[in-house]
Parts: sequence; C-alpha cells; structure tokens
Amino acid sequence: MGPADLIINPDMTSVLLVALPVLAFVGALMLIVPDISPRRYFFSVTVPAGFAVSEPGRAILRFYHLGVVADVAVAAAVMFLIRGAQPRLVPLAALLVPFVGGVAQFLAARAQARRFAVDSGVREADLSTVAEDSPRLLISALPAFVFPMVAALYLQAHWEQLPARIPVHFDWNGQPNRWVGKTPGSVYGILAGDAALLLLVLLTGLAIYYGSRRLPSRTLVLKVVIAISYYVSIILSGTTLVPILGFSPLWILIPTPIFLIAVVIWLYKRVRDPALPSEVTPDHCWYLGAFYVNPEDAAIFVQRRIGFGYTINLGNRLSWLFLAALAITIALLQYFLR
Repeated sequence: MGPADLIINPDMTSVLLVALPVLAFVGALMLIVPDISPRRYFFSVTVPAGFAVSEPGRAILRFYHLGVVADVAVAAAVMFLIRGAQPRLVPLAALLVPFVGGVAQFLAARAQARRFAVDSGVREADLSTVAEDSPRLLISALPAFVFPMVAALYLQAHWEQLPARIPVHFDWNGQPNRWVGKTPGSVYGILAGDAALLLLVLLTGLAIYYGSRRLPSRTLVLKVVIAISYYVSIILSGTTLVPILGFSPLWILIPTPIFLIAVVIWLYKRVRDPALPSEVTPDHCWYLGAFYVNPEDAAIFVQRRIGFGYTINLGNRLSWLFLAALAITIALLQYFLR
C-alpha cells in the first residue's frame, strides 16, 4: 500500500491524522519528563544539587533522550506497518509504544542515577491544619456543573428534534457506532453521569489536598483538577448536543491538544520555580521511582517524583480505604450509566 492509498482511503487518513499528533505529543511528553519533576530529584533519585548539569548527569539525560527518540521511531514504523491490516490499532500504537518504551528508558536511566544518590533525609507529616484557599477554589469549581444543566435545558426545549436513536459513542471519523433509545432516562441520564463524574474528579482533588502535607504544590494540583473538570464538563455536555446541532463530535476534540499543551507548559513553569519547595521522602520507600510505600508516614498522598502531582502512600491503611471507595464509586457509576 503506497501513499496514493492513504489519499483515497478517508478512513485510514482520518486514523493517521489522529494518531500522528498523539504520537508527537506522547513522545514530547516523555522527553520532558525529567524536566517536569521536582528539582531535587533526578529520575526520581535524590542527587546532589546541580547534578543534572554535571557531566554524569548530562550523559544520563542523553542516554534517556536518545532512547525516547528511538521509541518514537519504532512507534511510527509500527503504525505504518499495521495501517492497512489493523487501522484501529494505529492510535493505540501511537499511544502505548512510546509510553511503554519511555517508561523502560526511564527505569534504565534511574538505575544509572542511583549510583550518585545522596541521603534523602526524612520529614514528618504535618496534617494538622490546612490552608484557607480550598473553599475559594471549590467555589470557582461550581460553574463547571452549569454546563450539563444548560445542555439538559436545551435538550428539553428541543426534545422533538431528537432522533429516535441517540448516538453515545463515535469512531475515529466522528461517525456514531453506539446508540441508545430516546427516553428521558437515557438522554438526561448521560448528563447526570457527566455531573457525577465531575463530582468524583473534584472529590478526588479534595482528598489529595487534605490528605497531603502543607506544601504549595497541593494547591497547584487542585487548580489543575478544577481546570480538568471544566474541560471535561464542556466536552461531555457538548457531545450530547450533537444529535440536534448536527456537527461532528471531532470539532469538540480540536481544543484537546491546545488544552493539554497549555497545562504542561503551566506545570513546567511551576515545577521549575526555585521558590517551590519539594517534598522530602525517603528514597528507600520508592519502588520503580513511582510507587511509595511507607507505613510510618501519616500522609495519604505524597508528591510524585516523576512528573507533577501526587501519588498515594500504599503503606498507609487509609490509602487502601480511599482506593476501595474510589473503585466502588466508579463501578456504581458505570453500572447506572449502563
């Protein structure tokens, strides 16, 4: 199959148009992962100040960057090899191949960095009080719930224009491939599910906020969670209007890369800010650089050493209660949406 086949095959062209930006974004994200981690850590290892710009540090970074570039090249080759036989797997390859390869490359670089590790020290958790900015941030999140309400009112006002079968899932070309019957339960149930999902996202953000140490980074994470809630609310609410307004759902997804890039740039600037303190946790409690297990730490969530944000302390019993509650909530949400 040659280049001409890509031109005359609109389905394949659409898949590649989606997959190639995904590949570029995931590859770029994996490349900058070491730079969007807390400053005191190098590939999740506590190293001396300035190690990243030393000759050993630069050598490890070159090793990692070359590996990620090779992973992206492999992903591109896989995409073009399977584009004719398995076009549906092309976007999956664009997402998984560079990610899995990047993780393997990260662990290899981390093994090299551990030779230069220094004592990370230990800090006790301080969870006695919380900052006063969480109520203000929560108030700013409330308008996100307005979008499903507005969509519901619009659907009610144009009920007669709704088709007998309403699309609820679309393929890579924006064509519907799953429908539900036109009933109040199905139409408004989708919007109710959207609102429930928003509430779940915000509650998770609050759990991270109140279950972590009093550091400025937790406020940044809550702001990102609120921004994501707005984006999810607009996307999901807008999708429900597709049967009436008649536009392709792909138009709703166009702002997605812009939103993601803006979030990454904003986080990069915040994480690299020298005035932003990094949380001190023992190196020996981190497994594979991403999993934190420390029964002696009272914090439920601790600052990630890879990328930005928080991860759960698997050594805290309350963490398992949170995970169980989260799993049950997601299962119930899926059940009622079905």
